[in-house]
Formats: sequence, C-alpha cells, structure tokens
Amino acid sequence: RDFTVNTLAIRLGTLGQEAAPELIDPFGGRRDLEAGVLRVLHSLSFLDDPTRALRAVRLERRLGLRLAPETERLIGIALGEGAFDRLSGARLRAELDLLLSEPEVALPGLERLASLGVLGAIEPAWVHDRTLVPEVETRLHGALAAWDWYRLEGLREPAVDLAELLGLALPLDLPPEARKRLADRFAVNGPQRARRLGGRETVQKALAALLPNARPSAVSAALSDLPGEELLLVFAAADETGRAWIRRDLAELRGIEPSIRGADLLAAGVPGGPALGLALRAVKRALQDGDLAPGREKELAFALATVPVRAIGEEAL
Repeated sequence: RDFTVNTLAIRLGTLGQEAAPELIDPFGGRRDLEAGVLRVLHSLSFLDDPTRALRAVRLERRLGLRLAPETERLIGIALGEGAFDRLSGARLRAELDLLLSEPEVALPGLERLASLGVLGAIEPAWVHDRTLVPEVETRLHGALAAWDWYRLEGLREPAVDLAELLGLALPLDLPPEARKRLADRFAVNGPQRARRLGGRETVQKALAALLPNARPSAVSAALSDLPGEELLLVFAAADETGRAWIRRDLAELRGIEPSIRGADLLAAGVPGGPALGLALRAVKRALQDGDLAPGREKELAFALATVPVRAIGEEAL
C-alpha cells in the first residue's frame, strides 16, 4: 500500500464466532483519515516509485484530502534526485491517464502537480513558476467543456476517451519537435502517436472547412474520419458557426446514406471496381447537399449519370 489510509483492514473473525470485527491499523491510517491527511508510508516511497506522487494528487483531489507536509517534502526530494527522469514512459503515461480520466480531478490535479513541481519535471513548457501556463489551462478548460457538451447531448459515436482527449489537448500548441519529444518520453506508438504528433495540424485543417458558405458534404467529409477526441478539440477551438456545423454533422449529415448499394449498380451494368465507390459517394454528397431527393429510382439514375461512360458495360449502354 502507498499511503496510511490504504492500510486499514478489518478482521472479521472466525466463522461461527460472535466476536466483534476488529480494526487493524498498524500505520495510523484511521487518525489520518479522520484528519483528512494523505501520508506516505516511508521516506523512500517516491524514490522507489515516483508514480506515487501522481497517485497521491489523484487521491488528494478525489477524496478531499491534503498531503501531509512531510509527504510534500519527500516529493521534493525525489524531484531533486531526478527520480522522474528515470521513470519509464509507459508507467508515467499510465498513471497520468488515470488522473486525466476523472473529469472532476483532471484539471485540479494537473494544477496541483504543477505546484508540486512534478508537472514541470514532465514537460517544462506546460508550467511557469509552478503554475499551469494560461494557454494550457484555457485549452484544457475548452476540452473539458466540449466533453461536457458531448455527454449532455447523450452522444455515443464517435467514441471519446477523456484521458486521450486531455492527453491530446496538453501538447496541442507545442512546436513539432516538442510534441515528438513528449511522444518519445511517454512511449506513445501507433495511431495514438500519429495523433499526438499531428493533432494541431489536424484541428487547423478541420477548422478551415467549417465556413459559413461551405457545402454540407464538404464539412461532413472533413469531419467524418476524425476520432472523437480530435472532433471535440475542433469543437473546443471553433467559433459558433463551426460548432453549429459539428452539431449538424453529428445529428444529421453523417447519418445520411444512399438507399442503393453496389449490387444495384452492378445489376444496372456498372462493372465492379472504383466506379462503384465513386458513384455511391457522389450520391451521398448530393443527398447531404440537398441536390438529390431520397428514393431508390432517383438515386440510381443519378449514380448512373455520374459514372463515366467508359466505366459502363456495352450491355448497359
């Protein structure tokens, strides 16, 4: 166990006996719990496992406790000894994700980590004078507000992971080399790494498509491939016009699909291959833009008119 309040246990007694349950409290956990204090078990705790500092802040914020002064001092000693520099990226990321996954804890927890010097040891660009940089704080507030909107709307798709959302928001405005350094530090790989490295450019590209006079199909195409976390970052950064587009896309546009399928086009003489996809996508765009009324016959005629003549077999001609 990491802290005295974690060490409490109750001896229930032997089966069949009527003895009252006995509290086992070898480290004074009950006293600390009643005093609202979070106290580490031993002086080398943070040197042995620096992730305990992140765990301490998470429990402090979640349970309304406060770190004992000696525990704060021991965190400072671990920082001075470079303990966080030796911590593996995977373990650091796992513990930070646990903190970021709790909406009521995430921002206060990051602010507390900054005040303790821990967040600055992870990434100096996020902290100035042991406080969150205002731009970072504003970005996190925006991401959390977008998350609140997503939940209040009862949305389930695209799926959103809060820890990933805030993990993307934190380095969003850092220079590319800093984002790469952080991705390396946290041992982030695969699609998650690509999002961390290119998140800023992805958000800017999507924002550029959310214009007042944009075609609905163009907006939907710009947003459709975004993971839920990136979509909420776009929502957080967008003006009211952009947010209206995102609401419309989620509520209406991305749910519009042609009633015809590839088999209908094949039966009409369109050979298999790229022409099928081109025609179906053209029908979807026309439906989204209101240029085509729904209905199988109208959609099929529009699709056949869209397919290049050379792609249609002689029998169909």
